[in-house]
Amino acid sequence: AVVSTQSTGKTNFKRALDLSGLNLTTDEAELLCTRYQSDQDNVLYHHFNDEIESIFTVKGLEKSPTKQVVQYKIMPEWLKNNLSKPIQEVYDSAMEHLARFVKTRRMQLYPMFEDYDKCKNGTVTYSQFRRVLSILSLIADEVEFHALEKQYKVNVGGMNVFNYLAFCDDVYELAKLNKLD
Repeated sequence: AVVSTQSTGKTNFKRALDLSGLNLTTDEAELLCTRYQSDQDNVLYHHFNDEIESIFTVKGLEKSPTKQVVQYKIMPEWLKNNLSKPIQEVYDSAMEHLARFVKTRRMQLYPMFEDYDKCKNGTVTYSQFRRVLSILSLIADEVEFHALEKQYKVNVGGMNVFNYLAFCDDVYELAKLNKLD
């Protein structure tokens, strides 16, 4: 008979962590031992494994392979931007105006911004954002610029920049257009 235990000695657990190549410090390994401790000298390694695997997959997926798995997505930074009620109203109005404009002209916004996106990370500076919308004569109002900048602000390399990918996606969604139209 095979005996299945769900715990192992602290020494073995630390050795396994060391062999895994995670390059944990002694303090970090000790913290993990403390978190998953079952008694004085044992660690519940199955709980540790379950928690680590939950990041990548759903427990028991091999037993029910047709189960739908929802991919984990990190909440984008720009979604955390909260606008005050007056700024939100200006933002909503500006986005509706932009969506109507883009829909009637079936305009592609991405290429306009991509010309300025040298790092290809989906962001441009605020002045580049303003330049694109000014060239298209879409927005001239300072308050609307401010509302859009505040909504799509992200921090890249310690600098606040404009997330044009999210902006374009939202405009296309409001206009009910496919991104590739």
